[in-house]
Amino acid sequence: MNKLPFSKLTLDITEKEYRSLPYYNYSLLSSFENMGPKVLKDREYFPPSDRQIIGSLVDCLLTTPDKIDDLFYYQEIKKPTDAMCTVLQDIY
Repeated sequence: MNKLPFSKLTLDITEKEYRSLPYYNYSLLSSFENMGPKVLKDREYFPPSDRQIIGSLVDCLLTTPDKIDDLFYYQEIKKPTDAMCTVLQDIY
């Protein structure tokens, strides 16, 4: 069996090009599971869930780490103090 690196098993296309392919993708099937067959018929766009965003981040880290800065914004933040966390937990 010929083993290829994972990066060679993916398409080198943009997110927009990927979404325009006439095939069912995982996001569409996930929307179908959550919202029913209308999603498949109408091919409506639904904003990505937090899980999908994290999945896209992991995919980018594995397959195209050089594009991470082009596709995602991130910044370092200071962890809230214990007192602040207690206040927030009491509020919510």
